[in-house]
Amino acid sequence: ARAGGRGRTVAGMITTTTVEWLPGRTVTLRHIRGHRSPAVLLAHGAGVDQDHPLQTAVRDAIAEAGFPVVTFNYPYKEEGRGRPDRADVLLDVHGRVAEHVRNLHGRVALVGRSMGGRLATMLAAEPYPYSGVVALAYPLHPIGKPERLRIEHLPLLGTEVLMVIGDRD
Repeated sequence: ARAGGRGRTVAGMITTTTVEWLPGRTVTLRHIRGHRSPAVLLAHGAGVDQDHPLQTAVRDAIAEAGFPVVTFNYPYKEEGRGRPDRADVLLDVHGRVAEHVRNLHGRVALVGRSMGGRLATMLAAEPYPYSGVVALAYPLHPIGKPERLRIEHLPLLGTEVLMVIGDRD
């Protein structure tokens, strides 16, 4: 993929850094610079990581539009585990990475797929003014429990939200 029409591939523009979120525990960030605002923080779903082809396709499309984009792994993926951490741990890391991106770029928009989109909306329900949220494949209910909706925090959102939901979400 190409970025911004400048003749460079997106892969050639990626820088990788680590951020400590607790003493001795880090997350790996992949960062692509851009000239537009806001910066985009892209979170992955429960079954994949930031290097999954679907995640990198979304990342590259955002970068091609000229926006800075940062991806990261939640701790369980960073540590090679398959099962997600508790929601409070995931939110803590997501919030710390968002703060890091905000310190670098000022304005931050939260984008996430599935679990990452749900966590993005939960983070945006807190009193920090994010520049918008995009939730791709928002999981309205836990797998196999359509009677239990995960929407109680949505009325608290103080920013614009775009949800892209399919018939299997």
